[in-house]
Amino acid sequence: MVSISTFAPSNLSKSKQAGLSLIELMIAVLLGLLLIAGVINIFLGTQQTNRTQEALARVQETGRFAVEILSRQAREAGMNGCPAGSVNNLLDPNGTGYDAASMAGSEPFSFIDPDDLDGHVRGHVLTINGARRLDLNLEASGNGSAGGGGQVVPPINLTSNNGIAKGTIITVVGADGYTCDLFQTGSAQNANNLQRSTNDNPGNLSVSQARGVYSAFFGPIEVFEMASSSYYIRNNPAGIPSLYVRSRGDLNEVVEGVFDMRLEYGIDSNGNGRVNRYVNHESMTANQWEQAATIRIHLLAYSGEEGQILETAQTGLLFRDSLFNAPDNRLYQVFTTTVAVRNMVL
Repeated sequence: MVSISTFAPSNLSKSKQAGLSLIELMIAVLLGLLLIAGVINIFLGTQQTNRTQEALARVQETGRFAVEILSRQAREAGMNGCPAGSVNNLLDPNGTGYDAASMAGSEPFSFIDPDDLDGHVRGHVLTINGARRLDLNLEASGNGSAGGGGQVVPPINLTSNNGIAKGTIITVVGADGYTCDLFQTGSAQNANNLQRSTNDNPGNLSVSQARGVYSAFFGPIEVFEMASSSYYIRNNPAGIPSLYVRSRGDLNEVVEGVFDMRLEYGIDSNGNGRVNRYVNHESMTANQWEQAATIRIHLLAYSGEEGQILETAQTGLLFRDSLFNAPDNRLYQVFTTTVAVRNMVL
Protein backbone atom coordinates (compact mmCIF):
# COMPACT_ATOMS: atom_id res chain seq x y z
CA MET A 1 0.00 0.00 0.00
CA VAL A 2 1.37 3.28 -0.97
CA SER A 3 1.10 6.07 1.64
CA ILE A 4 0.69 9.67 0.55
CA SER A 5 2.44 12.32 2.58
CA THR A 6 1.81 16.06 2.43
CA PHE A 7 4.89 18.20 2.15
CA ALA A 8 5.01 21.98 2.84
CA PRO A 9 7.68 23.99 1.13
CA SER A 10 10.48 24.54 3.56
CA ASN A 11 10.99 28.12 2.47
CA LEU A 12 7.48 29.35 3.46
CA SER A 13 6.92 30.91 6.88
CA LYS A 14 4.26 32.97 8.64
CA SER A 15 4.15 36.65 7.54
CA LYS A 16 4.99 39.14 10.26
CA GLN A 17 2.38 41.86 11.21
CA ALA A 18 4.20 45.08 12.22
CA GLY A 19 2.32 48.15 13.90
CA LEU A 20 3.12 51.91 13.96
CA SER A 21 6.26 52.90 15.65
CA LEU A 22 6.24 55.52 18.45
CA ILE A 23 7.83 58.09 16.15
CA GLU A 24 5.20 57.57 13.47
CA LEU A 25 2.46 57.90 16.05
CA MET A 26 3.90 61.18 17.37
CA ILE A 27 4.17 62.57 13.84
CA ALA A 28 0.52 61.68 13.16
CA VAL A 29 -0.61 63.34 16.38
CA LEU A 30 1.42 66.45 15.57
CA LEU A 31 -0.08 66.71 12.08
CA GLY A 32 -3.55 66.32 13.55
CA LEU A 33 -2.92 69.07 16.08
CA LEU A 34 -1.61 71.38 13.37
CA LEU A 35 -4.72 70.71 11.29
CA ILE A 36 -7.03 71.38 14.23
CA ALA A 37 -5.12 74.57 15.10
CA GLY A 38 -5.51 75.77 11.52
CA VAL A 39 -9.26 75.10 11.56
CA ILE A 40 -9.64 76.90 14.90
CA ASN A 41 -7.61 79.85 13.63
CA ILE A 42 -9.80 80.10 10.52
CA PHE A 43 -12.92 79.88 12.69
CA LEU A 44 -11.74 82.59 15.07
CA GLY A 45 -10.68 84.83 12.18
CA THR A 46 -14.05 84.40 10.49
CA GLN A 47 -15.85 85.06 13.78
CA GLN A 48 -13.83 88.25 14.35
CA THR A 49 -14.50 89.40 10.79
CA ASN A 50 -18.22 88.81 11.26
CA ARG A 51 -18.21 90.72 14.56
CA THR A 52 -16.36 93.62 12.95
CA GLN A 53 -18.74 93.69 9.98
CA GLU A 54 -21.77 93.58 12.27
CA ALA A 55 -20.34 96.37 14.42
CA LEU A 56 -19.56 98.46 11.34
CA ALA A 57 -23.09 97.96 10.02
CA ARG A 58 -24.48 98.93 13.43
CA VAL A 59 -22.34 102.07 13.60
CA GLN A 60 -23.27 103.13 10.07
CA GLU A 61 -26.96 102.56 10.75
CA THR A 62 -26.74 104.60 13.94
CA GLY A 63 -24.86 107.46 12.28
CA ARG A 64 -27.08 107.65 9.22
CA PHE A 65 -30.29 107.53 11.25
CA ALA A 66 -29.08 110.26 13.62
CA VAL A 67 -27.97 112.44 10.69
CA GLU A 68 -31.34 111.97 8.97
CA ILE A 69 -33.33 112.93 12.08
CA LEU A 70 -31.22 115.99 12.89
CA SER A 71 -31.10 117.14 9.25
CA ARG A 72 -34.87 116.98 8.87
CA GLN A 73 -35.46 118.93 12.08
CA ALA A 74 -32.73 121.51 11.42
CA ARG A 75 -34.06 122.16 7.92
CA GLU A 76 -37.35 123.37 9.44
CA ALA A 77 -35.68 125.51 12.13
CA GLY A 78 -37.25 128.93 12.62
CA MET A 79 -40.45 127.98 10.80
CA ASN A 80 -43.45 129.87 12.19
CA GLY A 81 -46.10 127.84 10.37
CA CYS A 82 -47.24 130.64 8.06
CA PRO A 83 -46.65 129.79 4.36
CA ALA A 84 -46.41 133.48 3.49
CA GLY A 85 -43.69 133.86 6.12
CA SER A 86 -45.33 136.87 7.80
CA VAL A 87 -47.26 136.31 11.01
CA ASN A 88 -49.21 138.62 13.32
CA ASN A 89 -47.42 138.23 16.64
CA LEU A 90 -50.01 138.90 19.35
CA LEU A 91 -47.76 137.70 22.21
CA ASP A 92 -46.86 140.27 24.83
CA PRO A 93 -43.11 140.95 24.40
CA ASN A 94 -43.03 142.39 27.91
CA GLY A 95 -44.78 139.38 29.44
CA THR A 96 -43.06 137.16 32.00
CA GLY A 97 -40.95 134.51 30.31
CA TYR A 98 -41.36 135.85 26.78
CA ASP A 99 -38.70 134.32 24.52
CA ALA A 100 -38.74 135.43 20.91
CA ALA A 101 -36.42 132.58 19.90
CA SER A 102 -38.67 129.71 20.93
CA MET A 103 -42.07 131.41 21.00
CA ALA A 104 -41.90 133.44 17.81
CA GLY A 105 -39.25 131.52 15.88
CA SER A 106 -37.03 134.58 15.51
CA GLU A 107 -33.92 132.42 15.96
CA PRO A 108 -33.70 129.09 14.14
CA PHE A 109 -31.22 127.87 16.77
CA SER A 110 -30.36 129.03 20.27
CA PHE A 111 -28.03 128.33 23.17
CA ILE A 112 -28.94 126.22 26.20
CA ASP A 113 -26.57 125.62 29.07
CA PRO A 114 -25.73 121.88 29.07
CA ASP A 115 -25.88 121.94 32.89
CA ASP A 116 -29.62 122.62 32.60
CA LEU A 117 -30.16 119.33 30.76
CA ASP A 118 -30.66 116.14 32.73
CA GLY A 119 -27.76 113.70 32.30
CA HIS A 120 -25.74 115.60 29.68
CA VAL A 121 -22.34 113.84 29.39
CA ARG A 122 -20.41 115.54 26.58
CA GLY A 123 -20.63 117.53 23.36
CA HIS A 124 -22.74 120.44 22.17
CA VAL A 125 -26.49 120.87 22.57
CA LEU A 126 -28.49 121.43 19.38
CA THR A 127 -31.56 123.53 20.23
CA ILE A 128 -34.00 123.94 17.33
CA ASN A 129 -36.81 126.49 17.50
CA GLY A 130 -39.89 126.32 15.33
CA ALA A 131 -43.44 125.20 14.75
CA ARG A 132 -44.97 121.73 14.77
CA ARG A 133 -48.28 121.13 13.01
CA LEU A 134 -50.97 119.76 15.30
CA ASP A 135 -53.08 116.95 13.89
CA LEU A 136 -56.42 118.72 14.21
CA ASN A 137 -59.33 119.23 11.83
CA LEU A 138 -60.68 122.62 12.85
CA GLU A 139 -62.97 125.04 11.06
CA ALA A 140 -63.39 128.67 12.01
CA SER A 141 -66.57 130.72 11.77
CA GLY A 142 -65.22 134.22 12.27
CA ASN A 143 -64.40 136.27 15.35
CA GLY A 144 -66.57 136.06 18.44
CA SER A 145 -67.73 138.81 20.74
CA ALA A 146 -65.01 140.88 22.39
CA GLY A 147 -66.98 141.02 25.61
CA GLY A 148 -66.23 143.19 28.58
CA GLY A 149 -67.19 146.37 26.77
CA GLY A 150 -64.72 145.68 24.01
CA GLN A 151 -61.82 145.41 26.42
CA VAL A 152 -60.93 141.85 25.36
CA VAL A 153 -59.53 140.72 22.02
CA PRO A 154 -62.29 138.64 20.38
CA PRO A 155 -61.78 134.87 20.20
CA ILE A 156 -61.70 132.77 17.05
CA ASN A 157 -65.01 130.89 16.95
CA LEU A 158 -64.88 127.21 15.94
CA THR A 159 -67.46 124.67 14.82
CA SER A 160 -66.06 122.07 17.29
CA ASN A 161 -63.91 121.75 20.40
CA ASN A 162 -60.40 123.10 19.87
CA GLY A 163 -58.56 120.15 21.47
CA ILE A 164 -55.61 122.33 22.54
CA ALA A 165 -54.41 122.67 26.11
CA LYS A 166 -54.93 126.11 27.64
CA GLY A 167 -51.76 128.21 27.67
CA THR A 168 -50.27 126.65 24.52
CA ILE A 169 -48.49 129.06 22.20
CA ILE A 170 -49.84 128.51 18.70
CA THR A 171 -49.90 129.92 15.20
CA VAL A 172 -53.31 129.76 13.51
CA VAL A 173 -53.15 129.73 9.70
CA GLY A 174 -56.17 130.58 7.59
CA ALA A 175 -57.37 128.70 4.52
CA ASP A 176 -55.71 131.29 2.25
CA GLY A 177 -52.27 130.55 3.72
CA TYR A 178 -51.63 134.26 4.32
CA THR A 179 -53.76 135.01 7.37
CA CYS A 180 -51.70 133.98 10.41
CA ASP A 181 -51.97 134.89 14.10
CA LEU A 182 -49.46 133.89 16.77
CA PHE A 183 -50.79 133.93 20.33
CA GLN A 184 -51.16 132.04 23.61
CA THR A 185 -54.56 130.40 23.75
CA GLY A 186 -56.64 131.11 26.84
CA SER A 187 -59.45 128.68 26.03
CA ALA A 188 -60.14 125.39 27.74
CA GLN A 189 -59.44 122.29 25.68
CA ASN A 190 -63.16 121.56 25.26
CA ALA A 191 -64.13 125.13 24.28
CA ASN A 192 -65.56 125.95 20.84
CA ASN A 193 -63.15 128.84 20.37
CA LEU A 194 -59.54 130.00 20.68
CA GLN A 195 -59.13 132.96 23.04
CA ARG A 196 -56.52 135.58 22.12
CA SER A 197 -57.03 137.71 25.21
CA THR A 198 -54.40 138.49 27.84
CA ASN A 199 -53.71 135.43 30.00
CA ASP A 200 -50.99 133.37 31.67
CA ASN A 201 -47.31 134.00 30.90
CA PRO A 202 -46.16 135.59 28.74
CA GLY A 203 -49.74 136.33 27.69
CA ASN A 204 -50.98 138.32 24.70
CA LEU A 205 -51.22 142.00 23.81
CA SER A 206 -53.97 144.03 25.43
CA VAL A 207 -56.99 144.99 23.35
CA SER A 208 -55.61 148.50 22.84
CA GLN A 209 -52.28 147.12 21.65
CA ALA A 210 -53.82 144.42 19.43
CA ARG A 211 -56.59 146.55 17.93
CA GLY A 212 -56.49 146.29 14.16
CA VAL A 213 -53.78 143.62 14.29
CA TYR A 214 -55.71 140.42 15.06
CA SER A 215 -57.28 138.59 12.12
CA ALA A 216 -60.63 137.06 11.25
CA PHE A 217 -60.69 133.38 10.26
CA PHE A 218 -63.29 131.54 8.18
CA GLY A 219 -63.29 127.96 6.98
CA PRO A 220 -60.61 125.28 7.58
CA ILE A 221 -57.62 126.39 9.65
CA GLU A 222 -54.27 124.81 10.52
CA VAL A 223 -52.71 125.11 13.96
CA PHE A 224 -49.00 124.95 14.73
CA GLU A 225 -47.50 124.70 18.20
CA MET A 226 -44.42 126.86 18.81
CA ALA A 227 -41.69 125.26 20.91
CA SER A 228 -38.03 124.26 21.15
CA SER A 229 -36.37 120.85 20.95
CA SER A 230 -32.91 120.22 22.42
CA TYR A 231 -30.78 117.31 21.19
CA TYR A 232 -27.82 116.17 23.29
CA ILE A 233 -25.70 113.19 24.37
CA ARG A 234 -26.83 111.30 27.46
CA ASN A 235 -26.27 107.79 28.83
CA ASN A 236 -29.26 105.49 28.41
CA PRO A 237 -30.36 103.05 31.16
CA ALA A 238 -27.78 100.51 29.90
CA GLY A 239 -25.01 103.10 30.33
CA ILE A 240 -24.49 103.57 26.57
CA PRO A 241 -24.02 107.18 25.33
CA SER A 242 -26.97 107.96 23.04
CA LEU A 243 -28.69 110.86 21.30
CA TYR A 244 -31.62 112.20 23.35
CA VAL A 245 -34.17 114.95 22.71
CA ARG A 246 -35.96 117.12 25.26
CA SER A 247 -39.07 118.68 23.77
CA ARG A 248 -42.22 120.12 25.37
CA GLY A 249 -41.19 118.78 28.76
CA ASP A 250 -40.62 115.21 27.55
CA LEU A 251 -37.26 113.41 27.33
CA ASN A 252 -36.86 110.63 24.76
CA GLU A 253 -34.00 108.54 23.37
CA VAL A 254 -33.58 109.10 19.62
CA VAL A 255 -30.88 106.55 18.80
CA GLU A 256 -28.41 104.48 20.83
CA GLY A 257 -24.65 104.61 20.26
CA VAL A 258 -23.92 108.30 19.58
CA PHE A 259 -20.78 109.12 21.56
CA ASP A 260 -20.35 112.85 20.83
CA MET A 261 -21.81 115.77 18.83
CA ARG A 262 -20.16 119.01 17.70
CA LEU A 263 -21.79 121.93 15.86
CA GLU A 264 -20.86 124.82 13.57
CA TYR A 265 -23.19 127.48 12.17
CA GLY A 266 -23.05 129.20 8.79
CA ILE A 267 -23.59 132.91 9.43
CA ASP A 268 -25.31 135.20 6.92
CA SER A 269 -24.16 138.49 8.44
CA ASN A 270 -25.52 140.82 5.71
CA GLY A 271 -28.87 139.13 5.00
CA ASN A 272 -28.18 138.31 1.35
CA GLY A 273 -28.99 134.63 1.70
CA ARG A 274 -25.35 133.53 1.50
CA VAL A 275 -23.12 132.19 4.24
CA ASN A 276 -20.17 134.47 5.02
CA ARG A 277 -18.37 132.22 7.49
CA TYR A 278 -18.77 129.32 9.88
CA VAL A 279 -18.65 129.81 13.64
CA ASN A 280 -18.16 127.09 16.24
CA HIS A 281 -21.05 126.54 18.65
CA GLU A 282 -19.08 127.73 21.67
CA SER A 283 -18.06 130.95 19.87
CA MET A 284 -21.54 132.12 18.81
CA THR A 285 -22.49 135.61 20.01
CA ALA A 286 -26.00 136.77 20.93
CA ASN A 287 -26.73 138.51 17.62
CA GLN A 288 -25.44 135.62 15.49
CA TRP A 289 -28.21 133.17 16.42
CA GLU A 290 -30.67 135.06 14.23
CA GLN A 291 -28.14 135.01 11.37
CA ALA A 292 -27.59 131.24 11.31
CA ALA A 293 -28.49 130.16 7.77
CA THR A 294 -26.88 126.70 7.80
CA ILE A 295 -25.63 124.25 10.38
CA ARG A 296 -22.79 121.74 10.13
CA ILE A 297 -23.35 118.71 12.34
CA HIS A 298 -20.50 116.40 13.38
CA LEU A 299 -21.48 113.11 15.02
CA LEU A 300 -19.24 110.43 16.50
CA ALA A 301 -21.03 107.07 16.51
CA TYR A 302 -19.65 103.90 18.05
CA SER A 303 -20.41 100.19 18.47
CA GLY A 304 -21.74 100.56 22.02
CA GLU A 305 -22.85 97.26 23.52
CA GLU A 306 -21.15 95.32 20.71
CA GLY A 307 -18.09 95.34 22.98
CA GLN A 308 -14.36 95.39 22.31
CA ILE A 309 -14.22 94.84 18.54
CA LEU A 310 -10.72 95.94 17.56
CA GLU A 311 -7.38 94.55 18.70
CA THR A 312 -6.10 98.08 19.42
CA ALA A 313 -7.94 101.34 20.11
CA GLN A 314 -8.40 103.74 17.19
CA THR A 315 -6.25 106.87 17.19
CA GLY A 316 -6.04 110.03 15.11
CA LEU A 317 -9.70 109.99 14.01
CA LEU A 318 -10.53 113.48 12.64
CA PHE A 319 -13.58 114.78 14.47
CA ARG A 320 -14.55 118.36 13.57
CA ASP A 321 -11.24 120.26 13.95
CA SER A 322 -9.38 117.90 16.32
CA LEU A 323 -8.06 114.34 16.44
CA PHE A 324 -9.98 111.79 18.49
CA ASN A 325 -8.28 108.90 20.28
CA ALA A 326 -10.70 106.16 21.29
CA PRO A 327 -10.80 105.34 25.02
CA ASP A 328 -11.41 101.63 24.31
CA ASN A 329 -11.36 99.00 21.56
CA ARG A 330 -14.84 99.66 20.28
CA LEU A 331 -15.41 100.76 16.69
CA TYR A 332 -15.87 104.53 16.15
CA GLN A 333 -16.89 106.42 13.00
CA VAL A 334 -17.40 110.13 12.20
CA PHE A 335 -20.46 111.44 10.32
CA THR A 336 -20.66 115.03 9.06
CA THR A 337 -23.45 116.85 7.24
CA THR A 338 -24.29 120.47 6.39
CA VAL A 339 -27.95 121.50 6.43
CA ALA A 340 -29.41 124.69 4.97
CA VAL A 341 -32.23 126.25 6.98
CA ARG A 342 -35.22 126.50 4.70
CA ASN A 343 -35.98 130.07 3.51
CA MET A 344 -32.71 131.33 5.01
CA VAL A 345 -30.43 130.71 2.03
CA LEU A 346 -30.75 131.27 -1.69
